[in-house]
Amino acid sequence: MHMKSVRIFALAGASFLSIASPAFAQDSAANGADEAGTLDGDIVVQARRRDESVQDVPAVVNAVTADTLQKLSIRNFADVTSVVPGLNLTGNANGIGTVSTVRGVNFDVNASGSNGTIEFYQNDAPVSSSVLFTSMFDIGQVEVQRGPQGTLRGRASPSGSIAVTYRRPDLAEIGGNVNATVNNINGYNINGAVNLPLFRDQLAVRVAGLISDDDGNRVHPLVSTTSLVPARDLQNRTQGVRISLRADPLDGRLVLDGFYQNVTRNAVQYDQVQSVTDYLGTAPGAGLIRAFDRLGVPTVPRRVHQNFESFGWQAAYSFLGQKLIYVGSSVKTDTTTTEPWDKAGVFNNPYGPMFVMNATNTGTLPVTRNGAALVTELSQTTVSPSTSTSHEVRLQNDERLFGMVDYVVGYMRYKVVSDSFLDRYLSTLGAAPTTVSGVVKLPMERYRNDLEQSVFGNLTVHLTDSLEISGGVRHIWTKLDAGVRTFTLAGAGTQAYDTQYGNITTESASSRQLLPLAGKHRGDTIFAASAKYNVTDDVMLYANFGTSWRPGNTVIGIPTLEQADSTLWGKYVQFGDETSKSYEVGVKSAWLDNRLTLNLAGYIQKFNGYAYRVPGTGLVTPLDNRGYNFVASVPVEVKGLEAEVGFRPLDNLSFNTSVSFADGKIKNGVLPCVPAGFTPTDNRANATVGDSAWFTECNVNQASSVAPRWSGTFQGEYNRNLTDAISGYVRALVSWKGATAGDPNNTVDFVKAYALLNLYAGVRLEDTGVDVSVYAKNLTNTRRILSRSGTPLTTSINLRTANAGNGYYETTMTEPREFGISLRYAFGSR
Repeated sequence: MHMKSVRIFALAGASFLSIASPAFAQDSAANGADEAGTLDGDIVVQARRRDESVQDVPAVVNAVTADTLQKLSIRNFADVTSVVPGLNLTGNANGIGTVSTVRGVNFDVNASGSNGTIEFYQNDAPVSSSVLFTSMFDIGQVEVQRGPQGTLRGRASPSGSIAVTYRRPDLAEIGGNVNATVNNINGYNINGAVNLPLFRDQLAVRVAGLISDDDGNRVHPLVSTTSLVPARDLQNRTQGVRISLRADPLDGRLVLDGFYQNVTRNAVQYDQVQSVTDYLGTAPGAGLIRAFDRLGVPTVPRRVHQNFESFGWQAAYSFLGQKLIYVGSSVKTDTTTTEPWDKAGVFNNPYGPMFVMNATNTGTLPVTRNGAALVTELSQTTVSPSTSTSHEVRLQNDERLFGMVDYVVGYMRYKVVSDSFLDRYLSTLGAAPTTVSGVVKLPMERYRNDLEQSVFGNLTVHLTDSLEISGGVRHIWTKLDAGVRTFTLAGAGTQAYDTQYGNITTESASSRQLLPLAGKHRGDTIFAASAKYNVTDDVMLYANFGTSWRPGNTVIGIPTLEQADSTLWGKYVQFGDETSKSYEVGVKSAWLDNRLTLNLAGYIQKFNGYAYRVPGTGLVTPLDNRGYNFVASVPVEVKGLEAEVGFRPLDNLSFNTSVSFADGKIKNGVLPCVPAGFTPTDNRANATVGDSAWFTECNVNQASSVAPRWSGTFQGEYNRNLTDAISGYVRALVSWKGATAGDPNNTVDFVKAYALLNLYAGVRLEDTGVDVSVYAKNLTNTRRILSRSGTPLTTSINLRTANAGNGYYETTMTEPREFGISLRYAFGSR
C-alpha cells in the first residue's frame, strides 16, 4: 500500500473519530424512521409499496441489508451478486451502462438503450445502472425483486428490479459511523456518516462520504524492454459525498425527505489478454502471455472519468387513513472514456502518446518525448453526457379500506436526454494504411431524447384471513427523438472536441440522419395478477402472472450512419417492440419456531421480440474486420426455479443457502451469421457498407444469455461472547457458479464451474461500538477465465483489406485472492 494511501487512511479516521463523542457510544437502531429494518426478526421490504416481512410477500425478493453489506465487506455494487444467486452484474469497460442478467436474459444498454430487462432504483426513483455501479456507501438496503415489474414499482421491466435505499436521517438521536478497509492489493476504502437532529423529532441532517482507490481489474501492461514509455500506475479512484435531510413538521402527517449526492470516479485500466499459443497449448513463442499473468498488450491504458450528480426528494402526506406520496429525482451524468484502438499493433506503435488530429483529419508526425521520436497511437475518445428526471405521484391507503382492501394508484413521468460524441476511423476502400497519416478520423454524435409517461393502479383484496388476490395494470406512452450526425474539425492542431465540446463548430454536409424509430409515439398496457393463500401462519402458497412491454430501439453502427442499401442490414439495427408473459408459483414456509425457513419458486417466461445483441464473432469480419452492434428480435423462453433455506440451530449459529436455475433459450430465432462454407461478395471497387452479400441469416436454437444456468450461495456465521465486553465472530461466504458455454458462436470461451470462498473473523467491543475484522476473499485463489474473444485482437478500422490478429485473445477472469483488515466505529443512531 502506498504511503499516500496510509496518510489518507489515518487522517480520515482521525477526523471522523474526533467528532464521535464517547458520550453517545451505545448500541441503537441502525436505520432512521421509515427505513428498511426488521420486524419480529424478519427482514422488512417495500416490494409492494408498504412495509412487509419478506416472508409475507408472494414473490421472490432478496434483501441485502446494511448489516450484511458491512459484515461481508461488500464495497462494490457488482459484489452484491456474491449473495444473490442468479444475478450477474458487470460494468462495461467504457463506464457507459452495464450488462446485467437475472432469470436467464440480459440487460445490455447497447441493445436496449434506457429500457432494461432489469430496472434500477435510487431511493425509489428510476436511475441508470451506472450511477449505482460507481460507489456504495451509507446504504440502508438493497432489494432484488424477480419477475415482471411495473404495476406497483416504477417502470415496466420483464425480469425484475434492483432498488437501493440510502440511510435516512434519524430525527431523534445524534449518531454516526466510520468504516475503513485496507488490503494487500493496493486498495483502501474509507466511508462514514454523521447524523445530527437539528430540531429534535422535526428536522435532521445526515452527511455521508467515501474515498477509495485500488488497482481495479489488476491487469498490468506488458512493458517492452525497448519502450520509451514507462508503465502507468493502475487507478480506480472514487470520491463521493451525500447530504440528506428529513423533516417532520406535522407530527407524522407530513414527512419530507431529500438528498444531494456527487460521486466522481477516475480509472486507469488495461484489458487482459492471453496468447493464442497459451490457449492452444503449442510451443510458446515471443511475447507469450499466460492466462493467469493478468497482463495487457498496449501500454496506453483505457482511461475513464465519470461524474454523477444526483438530487432526490420525497414527500408523504397522510390524511383520513390515506397517504399521498410524491417522489422526484434529477441525475446528471458525464462520462469520458479514452481507449487504445490499434489493438492488433497494425501500426507498430503500442507505446506512443494519444493520437493528435490536424485540420485535414490526419495524424501529425513525428511526436517526441524526452527528445526521442515516437510514433503515435490511434485512440478513441467517447464523451457521453446525459440527464434524467423523474416524477411520480401516487395515492395509497394507510389504513385498510373496509378492513379488506389495499390499493395504489399513480402517475409517472420519466425523461432521459443523452448524447454520445465519438470518433470513427476511416480509410480509402481497398487501401490498408500502415501509418497513422493514412487514417481519417471522423467525429460523430449519437443523440436521443426518451420520454415515458404512464398511469398505474393495483388492488389487493383480503377475502379472508388466509386468502388474498391482487391485480394491477399500467398503461405506458413513449416517444423517442434520436439521430446521428457527423462533424468536421474546428481548426488545425485541435482535437475533434474537448471535454466541454468546445472545438466542434462545423457540421458535415448532409450529416444529419434521423433514426428510423425516432418521432414515433408508442405504448402498451401491462397487467399483473397474483393469489396468496396461508395454509397456516407459517406456510404460504402463491401464484403470479405478469406481462411486460419494452419499446423497440435503433442501435448505433455503420449501417445506422450510412443509410445501408440493404433491408437485411436494417433488419438488425432497428427492431420492433418486445412483449412477454410470465407464470410463477411458489411456497414460503417457516418451521421450528422460525428457526428454519424453506422457500421455493418455479417460473416460465415467454418473450416475443426479445432484443438479443448478436456477438460480433465471425460476423462480417472476413471482409472488414469490424464487429457490428447488430441486435436481433427473437422469441425466447425461460424456465427456472429459485430456492432458499435458512437455519438457525442456535442463537449464535446461523446458515443460509440459496440456489437459482434459469434456462433461457432462443426458440427458432433468426440471426445474422457467416456460416461455414458461406462465400461473401467482395467487390472492393464499388462495394458499400450495406452490401447484403457480406453475411446471411441462420435459424438458431441457443442460449439467450452467457450467464450460467445454475448458481448458488452459502452463508454461515458463528459468534460468542469472549468476555462481558467483547464478542467474537467467524463468517463464511461461498459463491458458486455452474458451467456455461458462453457465447454459442464462440468456441473458445467455455467456462467451467467454480466456487469462491470468503472467510471473515473479528471482534466487537460491545460498549464502545468498535468492530475489528480480518478477511480473505477467494481464499483458495480460484482462477477461472470468464470470457474469451472468439478471434485474436484486431484493429477496428473500416477497411476492405483483411487485418491479421495480433495473436492475443481478450479475456476476463475471476478476481485474485485478497486479504484485508477492516475497522468500524459506530455511535448513537449509527
